[in-house]
Amino acid sequence: MNLQANDPSAVFPYVVLPASLPAFRLAQHILIDFEAYEYEVHGKRVPMTLRESQLLSALAEKYRISPRGFLPVRYLVEWMMPNWTDYFDPEQAVSQIASGIRKKWGETPRRPRFLISVRYIGYQLRPEPGNGFVVPCCVERNLNETKPELHDSFREDSF
Repeated sequence: MNLQANDPSAVFPYVVLPASLPAFRLAQHILIDFEAYEYEVHGKRVPMTLRESQLLSALAEKYRISPRGFLPVRYLVEWMMPNWTDYFDPEQAVSQIASGIRKKWGETPRRPRFLISVRYIGYQLRPEPGNGFVVPCCVERNLNETKPELHDSFREDSF
């Protein structure tokens, strides 16, 4: 079957573009790995959802440009949820995503240290002193890790 780009019956898969930041060191014990969609918290890998990645990548970019700046909730809603009118309370949806991130990082709900929200202003990433920088993932990973075995059909000698 020959599908053309302008053919309305053509179905193209949803593609996620590469992350603008490879990884962001938030604290000595927290690494946000945008390429692998995971966090490293105290050396353990924790999966990250697409919405969490969108929220944190916007906040990390804001931190790189203006370390003390906040991103308004309305901006985050429009960035993360293009069809935000489909949601009953989109600001609450952003709040729930932030709450899930804090829980994965082990923060206390009443006193968050790294992902700060201020009512009527927005959200801010607040790294530990000496952190808050972009990290190439290959430097941070344990270089002694074993690589996964390739399936036999992907080996060079199988062609």
